[in-house]
Amino acid sequence: MLGSKTYYFGELGKATGAKLVLNSLLGIFGEAYSEVLLLAQNFGIDTETIVNAVSDSRMSSPLFQEKKDMLANREYPAAFMLKHMTKDLKLSNEEIENRKLSLPLIEDTTKNYSEALEQGYGEQDMTAIFEILSKKND
Repeated sequence: MLGSKTYYFGELGKATGAKLVLNSLLGIFGEAYSEVLLLAQNFGIDTETIVNAVSDSRMSSPLFQEKKDMLANREYPAAFMLKHMTKDLKLSNEEIENRKLSLPLIEDTTKNYSEALEQGYGEQDMTAIFEILSKKND
């Protein structure tokens, strides 16, 4: 759930655009948290310790609080399936291409989620992006 308020975005189609904008940000955050945990592991920092440090910092968020146990335990019961995140990111990418934009965070994030989907993580939570990033860095 993103919030309890209702927003009016304008004429037909703009709410769909807003959904893609928000889900693109969600996907980027999921990948960002995964990447920093992998970096911490490569520094030899204990996962529980870095998760607690992020939780107690200004970089924490309701999303991190919701997903941190999944990341720490490497178990991803679906709250928002990776296949749905990938679908929305691909739709965002189509719009980026149609508008001739260059938005590398969304574009690169889409590639990683697509790869995770291809490798069988689609039915798991979007946080399973951690696994594909981990495999790339083994």
